[in-house]
Amino acid sequence: MATSMISHCGVAQESTYGSPDANGLPSAAALTFKNLELDRGGIAYAGDTMMADRAADARCAPFELPPEPSTMWSAGSRVQHRSGDISLTVYPRGMGAGPTYSRPSAMPWMQLIGSALKGYEPGAASDTVTGTSAVALSVTTPASWQVGQIISVEIAGRVEFAEVTGVTAANIDISPALSITVPAATTIRFCDQFYFADDLGSDESVCLEMMTMDAQVLAFGCRMTSLAVKSEGAKISLDITLFSPHIEDVRPTGSVTCTDYGDGALPHFAGSYAIYSAAHSGTAPMTLARNVALCDKDSTTVSVTSEQAPTGYSGTLLAAADSETVTLTAEASLKLRTPDTALDRDLLDQVHRNLLLGFGPGGEGNGLCVMLGGAFLKTDGSKREDSESQWNQVLTWGAGRWAGDDASVAPANTAFQIASPR
Repeated sequence: MATSMISHCGVAQESTYGSPDANGLPSAAALTFKNLELDRGGIAYAGDTMMADRAADARCAPFELPPEPSTMWSAGSRVQHRSGDISLTVYPRGMGAGPTYSRPSAMPWMQLIGSALKGYEPGAASDTVTGTSAVALSVTTPASWQVGQIISVEIAGRVEFAEVTGVTAANIDISPALSITVPAATTIRFCDQFYFADDLGSDESVCLEMMTMDAQVLAFGCRMTSLAVKSEGAKISLDITLFSPHIEDVRPTGSVTCTDYGDGALPHFAGSYAIYSAAHSGTAPMTLARNVALCDKDSTTVSVTSEQAPTGYSGTLLAAADSETVTLTAEASLKLRTPDTALDRDLLDQVHRNLLLGFGPGGEGNGLCVMLGGAFLKTDGSKREDSESQWNQVLTWGAGRWAGDDASVAPANTAFQIASPR
């Protein structure tokens, strides 16, 4: 009996878009796949065959003509050529202390995100600091710090996150504020992060290898078109959709070598905080006070949309030299169980705030953070909804301009970031 359930899914970064061989046909021969931790859903045979309709062709009698396959020939036969979307539910496990992965950005789930967003990798994994206030740190190694990077720190058994907004020698400004002024010799962990780049650039495209009991599906040149961060019973998962310009299947399947997922923990909607800051004020570096959002975990989502467009003509089966991002948008939705009247006029007054969603646990290579530096309300904060005999405040934030960390070096000035600690 055959089944369409996934038994393995691997991700490989492509050095060339679509991984064409010498004959212009996509090939996985030189790719190394890493095992992706995901929901065991059915993939069947993704995509649609590329065909040209011939309904308008002239003909000598009342009959129809078969559609014309849009593909190349190899060894005297047409090459199978499908394209389309592939949707996966992925679990963003932390890298932990190793040894499977040396840094989070090398993990396959982050490589999927990197197919549409630009990546930033700090040179160091951590530093020790002494807090001078909840928004200021005196650090041991100033060269390891950069404006725009996300940091994590464990405080009272929970992990907190903030962004670096200013660096002056050993004095560091951060926003939003931490819950306390951290004591001397506190360990701060740096994060690998993906962000909205000004030039809309991204890292490499990826190839997916999806295995079922009786088929191997290869999807080349994949780039992410949407991302949704959501909570499933407090466990965090990512709904990721990618577009592939070439999908093919192979039978029978060969043997599968599964690599480890990683050595860290899965992030949860526990052991951290959802934070919205005070309103933007003044000039960079901003150091904004924090407000803890008492929100419903199952109603908290973050969504990213990345519109892709093919570029140029490559002379390969893909008929495109690459795919580039043309638009990026993000928004976050929260339901506050305890409404905050301070947000009632945000829509009317066009207020911008830091919105930072942290997910635990803390520790080396664990946790997850999403930040909208210039979040603005797209819904009316003064409205209340009756749910389970309680008044709730249902809020949707967009990703607006963030200039509170004004600097010429990325990842500063970005509207959206997703980060995983080293």
